[in-house]
Amino acid sequence: MKKTFTQMAFSALFAAGLLVSANLQAANATWTGGNSPDFNWNTNNNWGGTAPVAGDALFFDGTTGLLNTNNFAANTPFAGISFNNTAGIFSYAGNAYTLVNGGGITNNSANIQTNRAALAVTNNNIVNYITTSGGGAMVFPSGLAGGSWANGLVTNNTLIVRNSQLLLGGALSVGGNTASVSNTVAVYNSTIDGGGQRINTGAGNGDVIVLDNTIATNFGGMIIGNGAAALNSTLIITNGAKVYKNGADLFEVNRTAGSTGNKVIVTGAGSAWVNQGTKQFSLGGTSGNTDRAMVEVNNG
Repeated sequence: MKKTFTQMAFSALFAAGLLVSANLQAANATWTGGNSPDFNWNTNNNWGGTAPVAGDALFFDGTTGLLNTNNFAANTPFAGISFNNTAGIFSYAGNAYTLVNGGGITNNSANIQTNRAALAVTNNNIVNYITTSGGGAMVFPSGLAGGSWANGLVTNNTLIVRNSQLLLGGALSVGGNTASVSNTVAVYNSTIDGGGQRINTGAGNGDVIVLDNTIATNFGGMIIGNGAAALNSTLIITNGAKVYKNGADLFEVNRTAGSTGNKVIVTGAGSAWVNQGTKQFSLGGTSGNTDRAMVEVNNG
């Protein structure tokens, strides 16, 4: 079902109020890195004697074992990943993991932290969040996706980024294929360096990216509605948010034949899409689409 702008914005804002972990029984596990040179997550001595289990909340602290590996089974769920205010510069890799409903990634440190393990979304109706309240940025070398760009088999998931500094090495994306329905990435009061990558909505139906009071720089291009069955997906730039595109790629809406109803909304004083590259808008894409796309501008 097609959403109105009001419904989409309300959905994202409502989701922001649900950031309370549903798993009140989760234990806290704090990283000590006590098993050098084995800095794997599933090693007891790296957590003060007892390794975490699925559903626990992970806290990273100190300066030992800064390069570590998630060797839990792929897509193991955790209640959250936090970097304490005394945490050094961590970089973790390894298997993909998931976060329970209401779980998030929080950097309370002034140091930069790097997430090289994929944050996977495998269940429906999940609300996750990212915040860098300590001032240190979070780096996502593979990009950041709400819903799963890899397989798209998710619906009604929300990823909220609030008061954060993010550095991306891959796309800021939502939705993956035709099974992706009504997923949202909502970014509030943040700065994002796109690393020359794209902002994407995929081939799904009703997926939404909201950039609210956010400065998004260094994006190579944007594709809103990418695929023959891409329907009713939206990029909303609002409340003074600005998106800067400096690559050679187009800002494409309704990219491929058959995609329809996808649009960009720019609203609120100071909100803008700024082209610093060599190509601009393509309303209807480059693949023979005859459904001309919509760009709504109402920036006061």
